[in-house]
Amino acid sequence: MRLENYRPAKQNVVLEEVKVASSGSIELFQETSVGYFKVVAVGPLCETVKIGDYVIIKTQPVTELEFVDKVRAQLPEFGIDGYYTPSNEELENPVPIFEAENKEEEEMNVIDSEGGDNSLGTEFGDREN
Repeated sequence: MRLENYRPAKQNVVLEEVKVASSGSIELFQETSVGYFKVVAVGPLCETVKIGDYVIIKTQPVTELEFVDKVRAQLPEFGIDGYYTPSNEELENPVPIFEAENKEEEEMNVIDSEGGDNSLGTEFGDREN
């Protein structure tokens, strides 16, 4: 399917994810999302969004549409969480606008079977000689 031949119905919006090239640890080249989308098509009942806007969606599920050149997302206009206005510098060289989620590793309490000198005590079934 070609984008120029497709028109979304009702209040649906077709979005193209803005990505930036980065180097990965396993792949030599991988694209990373910058966190916002460009509106490439709008349905006839859309009230505020227009083609060319940059929007942020965080919580809405999207429908993936496969076009000839790439996969794009479609969702209702009310699924847009906010609008983003990238600077000219950001348009030329996109950078992620949200920080990556870093999950801190939780400290594990391990039972020391060679003496039991931690807060959990000794391992079950160990004999003291």
